[in-house]
Amino acid sequence: MKSRKTQLVLDAAGVLIGNLTPLFWEAVAVRSKIDARGIKHRFKLEMRQELWTGQAREEDFWVWMENSFPGSDRNELLPVLQRAIQPLPAWYRLEDWSQVTDLHLLSNHRWEWLAPMLEPMEPFIRSVTISSRTGYCKPDPAIFRIVETYFPSGAQVIYVDDQNKNLEAARSMGWETILADSGQHWLNSIEELCTAKQKTSEDS
Repeated sequence: MKSRKTQLVLDAAGVLIGNLTPLFWEAVAVRSKIDARGIKHRFKLEMRQELWTGQAREEDFWVWMENSFPGSDRNELLPVLQRAIQPLPAWYRLEDWSQVTDLHLLSNHRWEWLAPMLEPMEPFIRSVTISSRTGYCKPDPAIFRIVETYFPSGAQVIYVDDQNKNLEAARSMGWETILADSGQHWLNSIEELCTAKQKTSEDS
């Protein structure tokens, strides 16, 4: 029997919480006197994959930062990182959305950085899949398949991400997708979905 509850899968950075950029990388640039774009590019080449998949520990990230960019003191930069990943508007709608959808979180991130934020939202989120705990990183299909194990058979799936490459991977799994634009207009699409679901529930 097909589930009547939509499975709403949400990315974290850029969708529910802020990205590391530009606040974090600009803070590193100020301290190291190196261009922020160059720092971000080097992170992508040397550390991103290992950090997000859990091959590197959080400690390894900070050691790499301090060795690569002079003046990168983790005691100064960790509070900057925490400020960078503060909640976006969608974060405050999760409780309402959970009333008419099953919510799932799928993110390339560090569990250590997200766990303190996620705790108060646990009652509203059906599953949490974070790359650093799975060994896989979007857009690898393997991490999408992990999330699928939490879906009831035949359910409608909608995935929200701020990067097209991840949306393409989700579409290859047969999921519907919504691009999370920087202007937050995507929220209207989710609100319309939830309103329609609520009305259907009331009419049945």
